[in-house]
Amino acid sequence: MKCLKCDYETFRSLGEQDICPNCGYGSKHYRPLQVIMANDSPELCAYREAGHAVMSYLIRKGFTDKYVPIGRSLILPAFEQVAIESESANWAEITHGLGSLVTVPQVLLAGYVALQIKYNIHEEISLRDSPLVKRAWHLLGAYLEEYGEDNPSARDERATEWLQEIAGYVEEKLRAHWVSVEALATALLEFKVLAEDKAFEIIEKDIPEDARAQANIIAGRTIEENLAAIRKERDK
Repeated sequence: MKCLKCDYETFRSLGEQDICPNCGYGSKHYRPLQVIMANDSPELCAYREAGHAVMSYLIRKGFTDKYVPIGRSLILPAFEQVAIESESANWAEITHGLGSLVTVPQVLLAGYVALQIKYNIHEEISLRDSPLVKRAWHLLGAYLEEYGEDNPSARDERATEWLQEIAGYVEEKLRAHWVSVEALATALLEFKVLAEDKAFEIIEKDIPEDARAQANIIAGRTIEENLAAIRKERDK
């Protein structure tokens, strides 16, 4: 296995007590998920893509009511397909609405978080972990800049804090709907590519009816109703 820092070909994995003989990297720098992601296996691709797609579904269909713009129009773009051996959806694509600068990071983080859940890895999200994470961080920073945070240092700090908060929320949602992630990942391993409507059909199959009914209420709210619900929650 290669060292994560200098690409030195080590004879064993860089475990907790192992240090790269070439550059000394290891121990406190060790990031288990980085090692797993270095081997881009079909299973890893399937769970990553399933994480992205399930979070996109949950946001667009009203299963989330946190870190979502008050007006739900233009919160996420639709995608043509989700795939593991050909070009998949562009999960980093934003819409014309500023709100997608907050919703797209959730979808990006979901691919990474799905792997953490699948492989039972408990580590805080870091900007150096994945291009997905870094792209999410940049989009959050852009949102903060659009809404008046002109100090780059303060903006970066707040974007980093927000990234951690949102990652926790994404994990909560994916764990609650993990059966759907598993079902979609299994289908991807079998069929390799699924159109959006087919992917959503697979995700929906295992969602409880009461959760679906509540999601329909949230997704159908007007901006005014959304504001009233937020105030009510805040005043509890």
